[in-house]
Amino acid sequence: MRSIVQPRASLAGGPPVRTPSWRLWAAAALLCLVVIAASWPGALIGDSILQRMEIRAGRITDWHPPLMSIVWRALGGLPQAMLILNSIIYWTGIALLADQLQRQAGRRWGLAMLAVGLSPISIFYLGRIQKDTLLTALLVLAAGLTARFARGYGLVPAVIGVLTRINGAFAAAPFFLRTRRLGPAVLASLALAAALIPASVFVNRAIFGAERSHVEKTLQLFDLAGTGDPELKRCYSVFEWDTLKYRCQAFDRTPDDITGRWLGAIAAHPLSYAAHRLSFFNHAIYFLVPPRQECVLIPDLEDSCASPGRHPLLVDALARNPFFWPVTWLIAGALLLFVRPEPLARMLALSGLLYGGAYLFVGVAVGFRYFYWTELAVQIALVWQLAHGLPRWRLILFPVLAAWIVGYAWRYAPLLF
Repeated sequence: MRSIVQPRASLAGGPPVRTPSWRLWAAAALLCLVVIAASWPGALIGDSILQRMEIRAGRITDWHPPLMSIVWRALGGLPQAMLILNSIIYWTGIALLADQLQRQAGRRWGLAMLAVGLSPISIFYLGRIQKDTLLTALLVLAAGLTARFARGYGLVPAVIGVLTRINGAFAAAPFFLRTRRLGPAVLASLALAAALIPASVFVNRAIFGAERSHVEKTLQLFDLAGTGDPELKRCYSVFEWDTLKYRCQAFDRTPDDITGRWLGAIAAHPLSYAAHRLSFFNHAIYFLVPPRQECVLIPDLEDSCASPGRHPLLVDALARNPFFWPVTWLIAGALLLFVRPEPLARMLALSGLLYGGAYLFVGVAVGFRYFYWTELAVQIALVWQLAHGLPRWRLILFPVLAAWIVGYAWRYAPLLF
């Protein structure tokens, strides 16, 4: 197997730089320990709290990743253990990427890749015990193994990633492909993802023995309500499907199999369905949205909206700055694909875009965590490409800045008038 990247001259000219890598690995290990210490003992979100309850009860369902439940149970169900596991996997991948980039472009670019490991979204989410974090850690490891050794070495963690989040198939698919042509790469990735999804469902139920939870109903109910279903539309919010659960008890009050009803509604009301999905995606990528959008869309389900504290708009502007907006990295990743990127940069950008773009069709809730891999994949791809030369960087920078201006104007201009 050949590496996806080949040794090449440093940016200053001459042969590839061969600086000792042990210092870089030591720095990565230190950063790993610092992040673990800062995040200790690990934060649980709603889904992971329910998942740990299932583990303690001796149950495994396909609502939560069965593989993650099995691993977590083997680690004693401790959030600290998952925090350590996630961090080691993640920082090993970052170190592999940094090591290879240092070999190719010099020490400063290896350090730049280590800095990507401290991306704001990673600092925010790496300490959270959730499937999004485990998926991202595995894909970072897959990227590192692919860069440092060969494409085949990255396939194992990529496939495992599919088993930690079913729509991870869209992120994993580009790791299998070798084509340099963008159109065929996209089509082949989508076809492969379509094959990986049912395969992962089979593995979860037949091999891991997960109970069927009918989790697919969350998407189906969300889309039914969004297309104007008379029984559900009164409980609908474009922000998340949970309003249907808490306001209407829709999940418990509907049959287990509503696939026919769902497909029939989409066929009967395609424009309503399209408007619903586009509106959701806009909110999910934090583009044309109001400040503190959850307090506008679902104030009754957000405790923070009842007691916003001092200067809530300022806090929102700073905590949800454009470096967190998924739209920033979706635009940057899409444009990167058109500047003849290095093979690894192309693979990662495509992986991040397909994964994030899939939420246009399968997303049911708004949150930065759903775009964790998208944002990090594009950031890694950009640094990798910058190290190898990015002469048309303005093609990426200016549209991103334009999106920031439009996004901020949409949020705050109405408050001035």
